[in-house]
Amino acid sequence: MTISSTHTRKFIEKIEQGNLDQALSFANDVSRKDPENPLGYAMLGDALKQKGELEKAASFYQYSLQKAPDQPGLYVALGEAYVMNGDVAKAYNAYYQALSIAPSHPTILQKTGGFLVTVGQLQEAKILLQQSLALGNQAAIKNLLELVIYTGNAAEIEDFLDQYSGLLNNEKDDLAVARANFRLGRYAQVIDELSTKKTACKNDVWKAGYFNLLASTHEKLGDYA
Repeated sequence: MTISSTHTRKFIEKIEQGNLDQALSFANDVSRKDPENPLGYAMLGDALKQKGELEKAASFYQYSLQKAPDQPGLYVALGEAYVMNGDVAKAYNAYYQALSIAPSHPTILQKTGGFLVTVGQLQEAKILLQQSLALGNQAAIKNLLELVIYTGNAAEIEDFLDQYSGLLNNEKDDLAVARANFRLGRYAQVIDELSTKKTACKNDVWKAGYFNLLASTHEKLGDYA
């Protein structure tokens, strides 16, 4: 059996629909039928990561990397699993391994920059994210907004939202705009924005950020219950 784009598409559909047990079973079947293909083990890692089984996910990413050590996307996926599991040191190693393999890849620059924002390495994050944006990766906008939220004042946040409103509105599941409006004191607007987002198919890290922001906003409004 050769893993095709059809297999990949079916797997992604199951993940996006929140059918994580089906995705895991599908990935297990694919890897069993084509045991030398690293993609099957990467699928297992993706499914387990979505299910919150992070140590198992990391082990399958590592196994996939043994078979395909030159794949920067696998190192990013491994880094994400480490971040979700609270292992920042290992995450650093994974992201920088990805960057050493593909130092000019816009997605690798963006993912690594986004990671650096979360751990407070803001100046280096800004450099990588601006490089990613210059290479045409519009997804870097949301990470740059997170950076402005950390470092900017209200006027700078407002300017950024105005300048990139069109691109930011395309990021339906991202929480950066809601966080920006929270910083600006637009609490009712934050509630409205969060009410439109679906939580069912999201991983635990996303859910934790969502519910923490929602709780903080209600607290600001005096809705303590």
